[in-house]
Amino acid sequence: MSIRRVIVLGSTGSIGTQALDIIRSNPDQFQLVGISAGGANVDLLATQAVEFNVKFVAVSQGTAVADLQLSIYAHAQANGYPQGQYPLPAILAGPQAATELAQVECDVVLNGITGAVGLMPTVAALKA
Repeated sequence: MSIRRVIVLGSTGSIGTQALDIIRSNPDQFQLVGISAGGANVDLLATQAVEFNVKFVAVSQGTAVADLQLSIYAHAQANGYPQGQYPLPAILAGPQAATELAQVECDVVLNGITGAVGLMPTVAALKA
């Protein structure tokens, strides 16, 4: 069986963290390609990005990008990467960031974004 490439939208919320637990427990079945969050918990988002070495991170609060980058570098150093040697994932920012991420090539998009905000990313994933 081939490894499924997964994107988790809303990765810092309850649904997202539970999905990451399953991915973490089954590395032979899943590869996390991208994650997204609103931006209220940048530290957790950065931790997830480094742990899973994702290629894409989306954050809907554009003002959180600088904090996210610094936090990713801090977590990378804490995990043994020499200063400045961790390759940053592509960071998508702004209100449409999750929708953009949902269009990235993958096998599965898990949408844990609650409410109407999660509708457009779902539509984008279905069209991709």
